[in-house]
Amino acid sequence: MKIAWEIMESQPEYELLTVKYSNEAGQQLWRNHNPMDWSKESIVTMVEGYAPHVVAFFERTAARSADVMEEIPTTGEVESEAQEFIFGEIPETIIPDPPEFDEWTQRAEVLPAEVGDPEHEWQVIDLTAEEQQEYIDGACNGLRWHRNQLLLESDFFNFPDACVANVQEWLDYRQALRDIPEQKAFPKTVDWPVKPDLIKEDID
Repeated sequence: MKIAWEIMESQPEYELLTVKYSNEAGQQLWRNHNPMDWSKESIVTMVEGYAPHVVAFFERTAARSADVMEEIPTTGEVESEAQEFIFGEIPETIIPDPPEFDEWTQRAEVLPAEVGDPEHEWQVIDLTAEEQQEYIDGACNGLRWHRNQLLLESDFFNFPDACVANVQEWLDYRQALRDIPEQKAFPKTVDWPVKPDLIKEDID
């Protein structure tokens, strides 16, 4: 079935695109699309990609006779009274403190509570080897980022007017920061060096 389409209204600010689909038999279907990508290729792909649904709609409605409405009333009356809707109280959700677990090899997840039971339970799950490595890599990256920030904060030695009396203390501190990834327990535990005081050199 050949389907023709025509954009009837476009409102990019509301992500709204109204398209009229039609066929050679004169059937029509108006459809509101909500595109997020308004490039030409994306719009055409979206509009034409809806064509199979249009064909199914035309085939379904073509077989439906107009006289199906003969037995369906078009008007009516009904007696009604106002009704107050009373909603039940929302049960309190209780999530206990998580259990102890090894964050390097396990993770804890909250299990869904049973119907009528507001209290949730925790489940400890063993990480796969791949998940453990991902956790270790993430920890290493985070610790290196923090180490690099500390190095940047103490990078005043690159300035010629940095008159520091305790230069060796700062040099040792910066070297200790660089050596952090070489610590035996890295990244599970890190022995962070203590930042020395900044002692300015007296200049007469």
